[in-house]
Amino acid sequence: MRYHFSKYHGAGNDLIIIDDRPAQFPESRELIQKICHRNYGIGSDGLILLREDPLADYRMVFFNPDGNQVAMCGNGIRCLVHFLHKLGIEKSIYHIATVKKVYPCRHLGEKVAVNMGAPQILQWDYAISDGQRFWKCYVVDSGVPHAIIFTSDLAKEDVGGQGKIIRNLACFSPEGVNVSFIHVTSSDCMHIRTYERGVEAETLACGTAATAASFVARKLGLLSSKVEVFPLSREKIEINFHSGDKEEEVEMIGQATCVYQAVVDME
Repeated sequence: MRYHFSKYHGAGNDLIIIDDRPAQFPESRELIQKICHRNYGIGSDGLILLREDPLADYRMVFFNPDGNQVAMCGNGIRCLVHFLHKLGIEKSIYHIATVKKVYPCRHLGEKVAVNMGAPQILQWDYAISDGQRFWKCYVVDSGVPHAIIFTSDLAKEDVGGQGKIIRNLACFSPEGVNVSFIHVTSSDCMHIRTYERGVEAETLACGTAATAASFVARKLGLLSSKVEVFPLSREKIEINFHSGDKEEEVEMIGQATCVYQAVVDME
């Protein structure tokens, strides 16, 4: 079957977007794996389906390359808003529904701002081990769960190796966890590297990781209310903190880039 798609990236996190407002795309795990495969398909860190939603402007349905649907992709929602704007759908605020909640988003020219809300603390100052090594982490849900680990030398961290081990620890089963190593260089700057579950590798960027890590560092008194986050791609993600009903809420701002549009024929 032929599918029209747009290839996007947000801070280097590359994604496929399909306009599926008729809701006809077959949510086959095997098909999604094939489409996202970098050798046998288009290749991406995830697949986004644009759908209609009765309670919001639109719905983002997001799949990891392993074919599993997950609740949120921070870079992905920015790309989807850019995609909507490119379709000629212009709104002052786009309300995008996901599995868990509705996110208010603003199109700002080359950038998109997303109100990520207040991340949920799952485990704080949490000691984990694989029986040989120990890590201290902070586990928060910023749409999807993230384990945040501080390091003084980000370049030397084996993010792929350690991330895979931590992601699969029994304490995070059955769904696993995304794993980020972070280094706060000043009160307004942080560097981050992330191992993403479902991709099962380190990625160039992760928007929910930038949100989660900034939230943790802010809670620990290490960051101001406006922060620049630099992932592996070195493409800046801006994080702003605003007063919320109970907790400070996080606004994530970053670029969304359409790389190309094409048609793929896959079964």
